[in-house]
Amino acid sequence: MSKKIFKIDEWVYYEFELVQVKEIEDGKVTKVSDGSFNTWANDLTPYCFSMNMDMKKISDYVKSMFDDINNFNLNCLNFPDIKRKFVEYWVEMCENYYSDYDKYITIKTKFVTFITELTTKLNELQELHINDVKIFK
Repeated sequence: MSKKIFKIDEWVYYEFELVQVKEIEDGKVTKVSDGSFNTWANDLTPYCFSMNMDMKKISDYVKSMFDDINNFNLNCLNFPDIKRKFVEYWVEMCENYYSDYDKYITIKTKFVTFITELTTKLNELQELHINDVKIFK
């Protein structure tokens, strides 16, 4: 994969969200902002992808699936690890979309399987009753 090069004020996708690059140090993106929140790190570049229609479609798809999980309103969920898994799949899909489309399809299929298993379990939890008491609201 070629080295990613971004410019300050460029719009990019970061963790499937549209953000603006705010700081770059030694060629590495170190700060991004969505206009409300800033994210800083030594190197955010591996999690940034150019704003184009293909990356938008992938990002919108992953974001919609993540939003669906948020809509379950189960406060006991491990959202940090769940989001990290979503980001892992998103990065792999973005990285492989142009370079190895077959691998992209394989990763997307794994992501769909993950989502299906996760939503099935969450639906089961929402319907869990013990002694006629619904355990999760």
